[in-house]
Amino acid sequence: MWLLNRLSPDHKTIADFRKDQGRAIRSVCREFVLLCRRLNLFADSIIATYGSKFKAVNNRDKNFTDRKLGLLVLLVLRIVGLCRSRYLTHRFCSSNPAAHRAY
Repeated sequence: MWLLNRLSPDHKTIADFRKDQGRAIRSVCREFVLLCRRLNLFADSIIATYGSKFKAVNNRDKNFTDRKLGLLVLLVLRIVGLCRSRYLTHRFCSSNPAAHRAY
């Protein structure tokens, strides 16, 4: 009933449910594993399921292509190089003796 009118349980309600229904939850998980085995869904690799919900968004600003990732890597390398050169310039050209210490 709490799902009506967009209500959702608080953390205590969920914790109490998990505590009170632990046996049933383990039974459902066991049946899920058995079903996956019957359907040959398990291989020599490890899978994990998690209860988080993610919204699928595929607009231009949120997706990454090989080209975009390559450009981002180049940008990061350029920024790191710039920061390194500024650090070295400041460290070796500064008259401040504290600037000569290694960090």
